[in-house]
Amino acid sequence: MCIGIPMRVQQAGDGEVPCVDAQGQSRRVRTALVGPARAGEWLLVFLSDAVARLDADRAAEINHTLALVRAAANGAAAAAEAANAPAPFTLPSQLSPAALARMTS
Repeated sequence: MCIGIPMRVQQAGDGEVPCVDAQGQSRRVRTALVGPARAGEWLLVFLSDAVARLDADRAAEINHTLALVRAAANGAAAAAEAANAPAPFTLPSQLSPAALARMTS
């Protein structure tokens, strides 16, 4: 399974740019699929290739979701603590049936 990781561009460039993820891990990311990248911009990265540009809100949503997955993998106590932390977005379980229908139709 491959998981896309939001990464923030550290220095503008084209072809390959230095990026950092929410945990502070750095790597060089290829930008052939998204074109030139600007410093501060968020990219969705799969295996060192940027596949999409993200706005800051979407990057925060994905990072929060990945934190929940990491907590679940680390055991029940960590998962319970993470689940009680406020999400920076509305979870589908908190949406009305009408709002869910609008999202999926």
